[in-house]
This record gives sequence, structure tokens and C-alpha cells, in this order.
Amino acid sequence: MTSRLIRSSAGAINENLSPRSLNHYLSEARSFLNWLIKSERILANPLSKVSKVEEKGRATRVRRAFSDAELKALLKVAPAYRSIAYLTAARSGLRHGELAKLKWADVVFDSETPHILARAATTKNRLDSRIPMTKELEKELLKHRPKSHRANHPVFPKGVPRARTLRLDLEKAGIPYQDEMGRYADFHSLRYTWGTYLQRNGVNSRVAMELMRHSDRKLTDKIYTDSNLLPLGEVVRNLPDEENLIEILTEISGKTCRNGSRVGEIEPLEKRPKPLCMPLPGYDCRSLATLKLWWRWRESNPRPAILPIRRLRA
Repeated sequence: MTSRLIRSSAGAINENLSPRSLNHYLSEARSFLNWLIKSERILANPLSKVSKVEEKGRATRVRRAFSDAELKALLKVAPAYRSIAYLTAARSGLRHGELAKLKWADVVFDSETPHILARAATTKNRLDSRIPMTKELEKELLKHRPKSHRANHPVFPKGVPRARTLRLDLEKAGIPYQDEMGRYADFHSLRYTWGTYLQRNGVNSRVAMELMRHSDRKLTDKIYTDSNLLPLGEVVRNLPDEENLIEILTEISGKTCRNGSRVGEIEPLEKRPKPLCMPLPGYDCRSLATLKLWWRWRESNPRPAILPIRRLRA
């Protein structure tokens, strides 16, 4: 009965979950069944021979960050209690589960640097972290805090919006859930938005890694930074001009009239500068035939000159 129930449940969620999530749930189910065996509630683990799903080569969900305009539109259409949850996620990088367990005792306003304390019991890496608040987030959380609040009260008493609720808010705001590149805008995209926001505002990569609470800088730079929202064009257009280089290019193009009057002019052979080449014995280096012979010999045999010696013997 237990194995039949597990199989039916796995089949129901198989289409909606990534291979990594399926393997995670399989590991948790095995641990639970092993505990049942130790407590003598069952005799055998029906999942002991079930293999994990292959993760390599499987398509994974690709997310994107929200642009400033999209984030403003989302916060505008959503009710106040959902809007503040979206803003907190987009300006702190807190995950859905961390936001759901956030209490007012974790939000510190009376400090030189107002911050949010992500407790080890709620974080993914099981470590305490202090996340400094932006001025915008600090102002909105102060408005959201009720006067009768207590330290052990949740910051979001009505809960954090789920994926289905977010999709409804995205539809109201006119934001596509999946863009033309096949990337998704789900709740975890708000964490991508935080990472991209840091990079766009010139935050050092090492500092951004700490604010994102990553153990590897590659996650911050490559995965959680939406390169499509980086101001690449603006940065390039604001690069300083090299005046000396421009003057040289202008002289070469003849716009200063130093070389313009010589266009089409053919100098006598004796006045032409000698080409920079290694002349072959018995040949005039200025001759076109000699140059072709030299380059043919140079490309086919870059060792000591054998071809000119044969030419002299002939």
C-alpha cells in the first residue's frame, strides 16, 4: 500500500518538478522510511532499490530577473500584504521559505546599519546571516509594521504568495510568465533580481557574493546575474575617447588634406621607398615577381634559403 501510494504521488508530480527536486524528495522519503524501519513500524524500505533521476543533460528551468519597470508594475497591482513580500524578496534576496519564517525580531531598525537577520534555522546553508536593508526596503517595512506588533509575530502574517498567486499578479501587471527566450519569472526570480540589482549598481563581485550568501562567486556572476539587464550599451558609450588615436586616424583618412592631394598619384620607380622584405640573391626586391617568389618560398620552407641557391645554379 505504501509503495503504491508513493508511486502514484511520484507520477503526479513527475511532470511538474525538475530532476534535482525529484531526487531531493526521493532522498527525504528514503530517510523517513528508514526511520520507520528503526522504530519497527515497517519491515522494509520500498524505495531502497529506486534509482535517482539522471540530472545531466536534462532541461532545467531557466529564470530571469525582473526589470525595474516590471517590478514597479508588479508592486502596483498586488495587494499591500503581497507587495511588501515581493519587495522584500527583490531587495534582500531572501528565499520563499526564509520569508515565511521571518519574524519582527529578525528585522533590526535601531542600528547604524538596519538589517534583516536570516536565522540559521531558516536558511539553506544553516548559517546566520545579516542582510543590510536598502533605504527603500527599510521605509516600506516600517510602514508595514503594525503598532501592536510583538517580536515573535511573523512579518507576513497572511503568508508569502505562492507560485499560482504570483502568476495571477503577473498577468494583471502585463508581465509574461515566460519570455521569448523561454526563461521563467517565478518567485525565485526575485532573488535573481536582487543579484542583478547589485551588479547593475556597481557592487563589487566579492561583496555581492556575501550579500547573496553564496559560497561560490560563479553563482553570483553567472547564474544570479541577468546579463540582459546590465547597462552594456551605456557603459561602452561612456568610455573615454583616445584623442591621439583619433588624430592619427584622421590623418590617415586624408581629412586634414595632408594626404588628400596625393590620392591617385604615381611616383617614379626610383623615388618609391624600398619594400621591407628580405631580397633574394640575384633579384630586385622591388620587382613584383620577386616578391611573389619570396613569399612562396617563405611560406613553404621557412628554413635557410634553399630556393635562391637553386635559382643561382640554374
